[in-house]
Amino acid sequence: MGKRTNTAVWSEKHQRWQINVQKDGKRRSFYSSTPGRAGQRGANAKADAWLDEGINPTGERVAALYEQFHDESVGTVGTAAIKQIETIGKVWIIPCIGRKKASD
Repeated sequence: MGKRTNTAVWSEKHQRWQINVQKDGKRRSFYSSTPGRAGQRGANAKADAWLDEGINPTGERVAALYEQFHDESVGTVGTAAIKQIETIGKVWIIPCIGRKKASD
């Protein structure tokens, strides 16, 4: 679950609730034109939903997922394919993106 430290604020000029949140260096704004606390809760819920979405909410690294893929492939594909998977992993995946989160 994403951590949100702020809450939506009412903008008199635009007559709406607005909240700004940031996740992994990307900043987004969420709005709700419903007046009252229901609108504030709606804007906050939109922001929370965006913070929680992603393919891998646990933050697992690509290197760990590659190792799982390699181990599962050993029993299902031939030796030539295993050799190719190992080479691609050793030369390209681990050095280039091994330390990145899979959700990135």
